[in-house]
Amino acid sequence: MVSAEAVLDSILSSSTRPLDHRNEVVEVLRASSLWNPSLVLRVIPRSTNRLRELVLLARATLELGQWEAFETLRKRLIRLVPRNGSVQCLCVGMRLEAKALWDRAAMYYVQLQDEHRGTNVRAYKRQVAVMKSQGLIPEALACVNDYLKFYPTDLAAWMEAMDLYISTQCYNKAFFCSCEHTLLAPTNWVGFCRAGDILYTMKGGKSELMRARHYYAKCILLSPDRNLRGLFGMWLTCIALKPLLKESKEALEENEQLRAWASRGIRFIYQTEKSLKAEKQVVEVFVQ
Repeated sequence: MVSAEAVLDSILSSSTRPLDHRNEVVEVLRASSLWNPSLVLRVIPRSTNRLRELVLLARATLELGQWEAFETLRKRLIRLVPRNGSVQCLCVGMRLEAKALWDRAAMYYVQLQDEHRGTNVRAYKRQVAVMKSQGLIPEALACVNDYLKFYPTDLAAWMEAMDLYISTQCYNKAFFCSCEHTLLAPTNWVGFCRAGDILYTMKGGKSELMRARHYYAKCILLSPDRNLRGLFGMWLTCIALKPLLKESKEALEENEQLRAWASRGIRFIYQTEKSLKAEKQVVEVFVQ
């Protein structure tokens, strides 16, 4: 897959906006961690008739407070898919959320659930968002747990539950959510990294730190290239374990080897980044 930066540069510098690249940009912009409403408006043409792009445009105009543009897109979406549950959530519920009308938004999502007999996934998730926006974490957790009873294979829901439990310092429950995530996605390094983070934060003693080290090792194995977060977690865990392993010389030596290896990996990443940055500056000067 082409990197996000390369794809976006290609789109923004192209006057023809090739369709194959635009498809990939849409997928990139749908990721919550890369969401940027201003960038959406620059990349996707307002004249589009494609459902995914219209949804992204409507969401972007809503977040930027461009009410007239949102109303135009809302009408087009309703004409295109009048009974789509996700579109209904966006066109009515999220508009209420954007105006901070939390009670009305929550009531609308409950009504939407009743109409779809509890099968509207987006309405469930927006209910959680409404609770979080008001700082009602216990209520948000209750909504997520109810949702997981019906959809126990939703990775995003387990991650959401994990984050909510971490915010309330319920680390045992958060660790359970991370374990569910790793069971459902055994090749996804993020779940293993989060499990390691939780165990390290618990600071329960030697047992938890040894398990944290194991999860960080698995995380690095699944994503060996430039996984700074996993390496840094491994390094910190090995340092915390050192005074607890003095009784076993073999375990202490193994721990020191892992710490040194993680330290070299971190140093290599930073040196590489520094070298690439220096090379880029040289090229920029040459071009000027």
